[in-house]
Amino acid sequence: MGKSFKSIGDLESFLKNAIQDCMEYEVAEEVKSAMAMWAEPNVYAKYAPKRYERTYALSNKYFYDAESVGDMKIAVTPHIPFNPIGAIAGESTGMGEEELIHYGDGGGGHRYLWETGDRPYKAPRPWIPDAFEDLNGSGSAAAALAMGLQNKGISVK
Repeated sequence: MGKSFKSIGDLESFLKNAIQDCMEYEVAEEVKSAMAMWAEPNVYAKYAPKRYERTYALSNKYFYDAESVGDMKIAVTPHIPFNPIGAIAGESTGMGEEELIHYGDGGGGHRYLWETGDRPYKAPRPWIPDAFEDLNGSGSAAAALAMGLQNKGISVK
C-alpha cells in the first residue's frame, strides 16, 4: 500500500525531502565521479612534473566534498590536502591547490611563489566545466536522481 498525505503541502514536503536526500547521496556520487574522471585529461595529462610527486587527489572522488546549499541543491567541491613537497598552495599562497590548478598563476589575485617564466604548471587547467557539461549532456545526474527516487519507492518517468 502506498503512502498517503493529508495535504498537498505534506506531499510537497515529502517530495522535497526525498529529492534533497537523493541529491546529497546518489547525485553527489555521480558528480564526484565525473569531476574525478575529468581531472585526468584536463589536469594531470597536461604535463609531467619534475620537482615533485603528484598525489592525484583530483582524480579520486573521495577528495570531493558535497554539501547542501539550499532547497534541493548541493555543491560539490574538491578538497586537496596541502602538499608540502609541491609547496604550491596553502601556506605559500593563501589559496587552495585546487584553485591554483583551475585558475592558473594569478587566478584570484594570487601568484605562485616559484620561479618566473613560461611553465605548464602555471597555466589554468580547469576540469570542472567539462565535468558539468558531461553530467548535463549525458543525463547521468538526472538518472542518478531518478534511480535514488526509485529506490525510495517513488516512481519516476
